[in-house]
Amino acid sequence: MASLRMASGRARILLLVVMLPVLTLHAPGPVGPTAAQAANPWEFGQYRPFTPPTAAATLRATTRAIAPTLKLSRTTVQRPQVAPGEVANLIAEYEVSVPQGTVEVKETRIVRFEGQQLAKLEKLVSLPSGPAGSTVALKVPPNAAPGLYTVTTTIEPRPAAETRGAARAGDGDQAHSMFRVEAPAATPAAPPAGASDASARFRLWTDKTQHKIGDAVKVFFQANRDGYVTLVNVGTSGKITILYPNTYTPNHAVKGEQTYSVPGAADQYELTLSGPEGVELVYALFTTVPTRFVEGTLTKEAFAPVNDKAVSLTRDINLTVKKVPLKEQATAVLEIEVTR
Repeated sequence: MASLRMASGRARILLLVVMLPVLTLHAPGPVGPTAAQAANPWEFGQYRPFTPPTAAATLRATTRAIAPTLKLSRTTVQRPQVAPGEVANLIAEYEVSVPQGTVEVKETRIVRFEGQQLAKLEKLVSLPSGPAGSTVALKVPPNAAPGLYTVTTTIEPRPAAETRGAARAGDGDQAHSMFRVEAPAATPAAPPAGASDASARFRLWTDKTQHKIGDAVKVFFQANRDGYVTLVNVGTSGKITILYPNTYTPNHAVKGEQTYSVPGAADQYELTLSGPEGVELVYALFTTVPTRFVEGTLTKEAFAPVNDKAVSLTRDINLTVKKVPLKEQATAVLEIEVTR
């Protein structure tokens, strides 16, 4: 996760930023689930519970709930970009409040692509009050369609025999996270002799190649043609935001061959990495036709949070990639391991 720090001093807004050396990619062609995917279904692998590194003693000492309650503190994908055939590790961290004894917690994870459910896992675990967490491996099929996917994580209490009080509506919690399946590398076709290559291209880079928690960062981008840019930021904290456009730059139209950045040259803030450790990602979509995915959200926060809209956001972006002609679009991705 990254923080936005105003140049004047103290205002801070949480943000997730990812960094990598310069990367130029052409957008993939039309994609979607195929009949072959039925023969290679999405499957869950090893489930591993763990205790998050939080102030467990404080959480237990202040628990006074009369019935079990659960609150998700983080849902994320350990490495938010994977290739077909690899494994994506899905992480959930939450807080358990139970009056005494333990409570049975039902964890549910649903993986979706363009709104279609691909896989579902339900797991019951018995837990006392305090911080809890789990990681589950998701096996990505070798023929998985490239694009953006969502993971919906739900936790619900199922009282154990020694727990007094019954679970009530609202005692559980739900959150969405996102990851990307990358497209196979493709060799762009050469333009005919004497003709110029008018295909859209997009570059995305940062001012550093090494980053640690606390570093200030700036994300640069450039297209070879006039068009429109959307940057989606998926961070290690699990928060998903629209990095561009934003409150400071609400107009996401750009000029070809002109370099832009977040923050912009005249902006009076800086972005600093604040962790936690892990891999973060910025996904960029450039089109020569108008596209916009964050209408009505820019007045609330500087960088629009979209976790609660993740399912519709990924669907809309994937459908845009399918619909816009290949020469009129391009994508790029940055990812980095954030360390202390």
